[in-house]
Amino acid sequence: MNKTQEFLNDTVEMANIMTEDAKIEIKKQIQKQKLKNDVNSFKQEMGSFVQNIKEAVTEKMQKGQEKL
Repeated sequence: MNKTQEFLNDTVEMANIMTEDAKIEIKKQIQKQKLKNDVNSFKQEMGSFVQNIKEAVTEKMQKGQEKL
């Protein structure tokens, strides 16, 4: 095998390794973004839940004051 062919083979091998590393990093970033999205969605759900509780408590307090 001549030097040029050896160099080309090494280059292809390095490119394949770098491609795999890039794929792994992209998958990590996608997972991280999905997790952030899930956390944000959970925060929104909890915010709505808390708001509904506040409204219910306020309504009951107002009804209680009306009876006085």
